Amino acid sequence: MSDSRLDVNSGIIAWFARNSVAANLLMIGIICCGLYGAYSVQKKVFPQFIFNIVTIQVQYNGAAPQEVEEGVILKIEEAIKDLEGIKKLTSTAREGMGTVRAEIEDEF
Repeated sequence: MSDSRLDVNSGIIAWFARNSVAANLLMIGIICCGLYGAYSVQKKVFPQFIFNIVTIQVQYNGAAPQEVEEGVILKIEEAIKDLEGIKKLTSTAREGMGTVRAEIEDEF
């Protein structure tokens, strides 16, 4: 019959238990890497974000999607379609609300 118990004297944890110097060196290395990482990370109170998408939402209470499209979305699209730097326009008309989403080119 074979004994199905694990050998407690093998494995990495057992090796570190027998070699305390190696375990301490590993711990010092991990602490040094953590300190280096903590001091090398850029920290800012107010980080600068660059957004490439502008979303315009307009509420038009009680209006059907077709009314929202004709009364709001088409007028917004016409007003901004000729602006320089707009890569893509996406519009959505729902009952009572219209959304126009403009994707800006990266150079702007």
